[in-house]
Amino acid sequence: NSLGSGYHIFKFPDIAVTVNVSYGSTNVGVITATPIVRGGIVDSYLYESGTAYGSNTINFEKKPSITIKNGKGANLYPVVLAGKVVRVDVRSRGSEYFSIPDVDVVSSSGSGVGAVLRPIIENGQIAGAVVINQGTGYVQEETSIRITPAGRHANYSSNISYLTVNDAERFGSEYLNPTFGKGLQYSNISYSNDLASQEFNDDGSSHSPIIGWAYDGNPIYGPYGYNDPLDQNSGKRILEPGYILDVASVDSRPSGFANGFFVEDYRFNESGDLDRHNGRFCKTPDFPNGTYAYFAGISTDGLFTPRFPYFIGNRFKSLYQGVDLGQDEGIDNNDLVRNTFPYRIKDDYASNEYLTESLQQGKQEAIITSTEKGTIDSIEIRTRGDDYKVGDLLNFD
Repeated sequence: NSLGSGYHIFKFPDIAVTVNVSYGSTNVGVITATPIVRGGIVDSYLYESGTAYGSNTINFEKKPSITIKNGKGANLYPVVLAGKVVRVDVRSRGSEYFSIPDVDVVSSSGSGVGAVLRPIIENGQIAGAVVINQGTGYVQEETSIRITPAGRHANYSSNISYLTVNDAERFGSEYLNPTFGKGLQYSNISYSNDLASQEFNDDGSSHSPIIGWAYDGNPIYGPYGYNDPLDQNSGKRILEPGYILDVASVDSRPSGFANGFFVEDYRFNESGDLDRHNGRFCKTPDFPNGTYAYFAGISTDGLFTPRFPYFIGNRFKSLYQGVDLGQDEGIDNNDLVRNTFPYRIKDDYASNEYLTESLQQGKQEAIITSTEKGTIDSIEIRTRGDDYKVGDLLNFD
């Protein structure tokens, strides 16, 4: 009925072992045992994201290191009498013992055997050790206690929230973009008045023309669309994106940068005519029966100022195709599909000088320690095929 407050922890009940001891008709008492459970780490939860991690330097990522606190600094001293371990003294309690460590009695000469100890943990420290079995054959000068913290070999990697520089804020509507192997390439980052008037005659007197095609196959129009997306006779106006400038929502935003300098300074709040992809389903002169289309964002104050997200939001509406035709070829006269098969660059006699191969950066190894049967979690369609119908069976070998 309510959300409550603080952390909500959902887990299985703790494993408890209780031994009722009786001798004949006499109830001697109850022994409460502490079970020791060992296993691998299967998941972790980020309860608090913290603040001020990483770096304020652009293009420099500084990840914090993560360590597991499984105990350190404890020192136990065995007391040997007549070849047996009769007592354990705590010389240093240590810290960060949140799981019960393994405690072994070590005889350097090998003469002592059989001693068994159980550590007692209090507030993350080893408060003492109970002698379960005294063993035999131990010599005081040759006997020590080895403490092995629980758990080993687990590695963590952290991901820091990052900020993306808004190129439109930094360079304006157009700039020369350096590309790998091609030198400088002219790029339009946002829709400018010069581009609208000189290239597309897009002055607002009618619905904007198509100014480009997105990589998901949907058209990109200028800023002017119909008032009613389904009525071509409803008049036209500048369609407003649904993003607002909200730098306060950016956690640990570095100082010294103008508002809007980072892409994350903008937040989608459904305040405009367009969705988070910066498009909508509507009728257009090119698609009188309707289509999904993106629209260029500009201000509505008559100054034709580019407005975030300029052309397309942070992701495409439809399936990304990734066809790059270059600047001099048209898409209308080409029957193109994207190659989604592996590049096989590690096959014999095969290579690609434009792709960075991970094996060139560092050696990777995978060691299979065990296998087990499981279930199918998901199915991915690699090739859609033709002429299938509802009810066709999918056979697994």
